[in-house]
Amino acid sequence: MKRIRCPIHNYVTLTGPALGIVDLPEFQRLRGIKQLGMAYMVYPGARHTRFEHSLGVCHLGGVVSDTLSLPKEDREMIALSGLLHDIGHGPFSHIMESVSGKTHEERSARKIKEGRIVEELEKAGIDPHEIADTIAGRSRLSPFISSEIDIDRMDYLLRDAHYTGVATGVDAGRLTAVMELDGNKLVFREAGLGAVEALLMARFMMYPYVYYHHTARSAERMLSRAINILIESGQMDEGRLWEMDDIALVAALRGSSGLSNELMRMIDERRLYKRGWEISLSQLPKLLDSDLTPLQLLGLLRHDLTKEKIELLEREIARLMDIEPEQVIIDFPSPPGLDTREIGIRLRDKKVVSGRSVSNLISILDKAQLDHWKVRVFVPEENREKAVRILKGKMPAFLHL
Repeated sequence: MKRIRCPIHNYVTLTGPALGIVDLPEFQRLRGIKQLGMAYMVYPGARHTRFEHSLGVCHLGGVVSDTLSLPKEDREMIALSGLLHDIGHGPFSHIMESVSGKTHEERSARKIKEGRIVEELEKAGIDPHEIADTIAGRSRLSPFISSEIDIDRMDYLLRDAHYTGVATGVDAGRLTAVMELDGNKLVFREAGLGAVEALLMARFMMYPYVYYHHTARSAERMLSRAINILIESGQMDEGRLWEMDDIALVAALRGSSGLSNELMRMIDERRLYKRGWEISLSQLPKLLDSDLTPLQLLGLLRHDLTKEKIELLEREIARLMDIEPEQVIIDFPSPPGLDTREIGIRLRDKKVVSGRSVSNLISILDKAQLDHWKVRVFVPEENREKAVRILKGKMPAFLHL
């Protein structure tokens, strides 16, 4: 047994196969991967890592298993799935996903089924495929790791708020105390409705303040552009980049040539691209004349705006502004994606209902979250005023808004 001091949960206790897994190089690599990517450009304290987050999710897996009096086998499966759910992350967490189109979940599932991790799991009599299925959402225990409210979100919201200084009211102790498994879904007893609302509100507020902050998004998109150039120029293999940590990636970019090196130097000196245009999903004129929900409209927009179309649009904007195409970055992030239909509340009469039906706050979050999702165009600071003049009239037409 090993006890690790944690600023969020006080102590995290590791036992059994978790002890061997944590000491593997594959897991130790997570010490060098920042949980919040480039958010430290805005919040200097946001340098916490996937390593400590994974330990926290493992801990909460044990807590909720004990609360629900789950059998030992289920407890071990949930805790180990929490420990390993982020093992596939590349440097700066989500940067490589925007570059390659692959997801860290896919890579986590693959890495769990190969190499030394397999050896540690099988030595303890645990099937690696069951762990991979739990992380991938294909297991009866997956809701603990992948739901609208799960142990992963509980830990990262608490941890991200702590290290950025953004105040939230997340109460993981209360949430785990009122959590129940209803078939293949997690639900929460009505007595804990306030704690559910507090977590959802924290998630709602963290998007504009942290996850979608324009400065962090600019730095991340610049870094993505630099990595793309590194790969396309043949200076680095994509597979090799996925296995790096933050320090190794930065070193590779600093040692590269051409624009990838220049972009990294600009990030180092905090000479970040600025917003030349932006619009939130809730402001899209199409919403006024459409029977589609905002999220359905967003799905159509994302389907229509392929990578190739975005690159063509970037070149057209660059032509209008008389600058290089590489100096225009269109940021079209994934939406917040909160689906409040999935929030189940068990009433005192034992009936399970949607959280929307018992909380006005929950019912309005689906639409309210769209205020925080923005399409942006980033350009070098010296070109910002010109971009604002040109793009105000052009971008709605370009995006068929």
